Amino acid sequence: MTASATSNETRDPIPLGRRIQEILEEKGAAYLVGFFANRIRFNPHRLVSILQSAVVPSPEDLEQIAKGLGITVERLTREDTQERLERLHELLQSQGASEETVLVAEELAALSLGATERADAYCLLGRAYYAAGKLEEAHEAFLKSYRLYEPVFELYQDSERMYRFTHNLSITYTVRKEYSGLADLLKRVESFSWDDPVKAGSTFFASAVAQYELGQLDDAKRLFQKSLTAYRETDNREYIGRGYYNLGRVQYLTGELQAADSSLESALHELAADSPFRIKAVEMLIKARIHLGELESAMRLIQEHEPELHKRPQVLAYLYLLHAYKSEDLKALGDVLAMEIVEREWKASGYKYLMKHYSEHGDSLAVMTYFQYYLQTDQDSSSFEDLFQRRD
Repeated sequence: MTASATSNETRDPIPLGRRIQEILEEKGAAYLVGFFANRIRFNPHRLVSILQSAVVPSPEDLEQIAKGLGITVERLTREDTQERLERLHELLQSQGASEETVLVAEELAALSLGATERADAYCLLGRAYYAAGKLEEAHEAFLKSYRLYEPVFELYQDSERMYRFTHNLSITYTVRKEYSGLADLLKRVESFSWDDPVKAGSTFFASAVAQYELGQLDDAKRLFQKSLTAYRETDNREYIGRGYYNLGRVQYLTGELQAADSSLESALHELAADSPFRIKAVEMLIKARIHLGELESAMRLIQEHEPELHKRPQVLAYLYLLHAYKSEDLKALGDVLAMEIVEREWKASGYKYLMKHYSEHGDSLAVMTYFQYYLQTDQDSSSFEDLFQRRD
């Protein structure tokens, strides 16, 4: 065995000095550095230098330290688990849900020593449980991983690991619809200094989603803006476009239609034609234009993007209906209701709306015409206005 500055360098490296320090701390007060050095008759200054990674320990150093900790050198350097760790990564990438995956992950978690190795092991165990469909076990493992590593992160600022642990835990919080727990988690990590704007952007995005689900739209908007600001530090136009879309969507929902229009226009400028978010941004921009009273512009957008919108017929029908309704163009509304893409509930409500209007204006012929159409829908329905409120 050769001396190395890190344990298990091939994957998830942990500086050896830090690993020794973490194992000492885990063993308690009797293993304080000074006491430990005296007990194993090790030069205390050299031990401190090793812990601070200022000195690479020799094989003799490692033998003496491992013996004092009551473990093997292979356990100290993690060489004893390297093959199983590599096997686990292979299983997670290929099969994921096999019994062997969970078994290997559980073995590694049981063998782990020190906060960082334990956090890594429980993170992998959570992934194995998640792949096996064991959501509760996965969540508990991810939660343990995060809690083990949170105080370590404050010391070493290892953002790669912290992002991984936070990301996995946020997934299980979201799947469980525990948005309060998710919001609390992400509030703690908002202040972290990420060394990667994509990680910062995705963290703010997840936090924004949690606030949105909790009904805190102003907080969601603030966080979507921070997410966009982070993404704009990258050259990834897809992330930037999604950032603009997310911000525009919440601006629309809070009634800031002009701001939403601007954000959604920017989203379309950034998003590629094959981006799944592009058609969503188109839909939201058309709705914003309609509510702003920019009806001609909205219709141009509908017609320009009609081939794409035809892939989402219910959305296209809704946009045509909303445009006709807001335009107060009853003939156009009747024409739209006749389209095959319009759902029966919308047809029934629309024909009732037209019957009411023409009845109030004494046009019995029109009332009878739309009554016949209404009977064909065979549908109990809400009012037309209620349907628009529910859909928007």
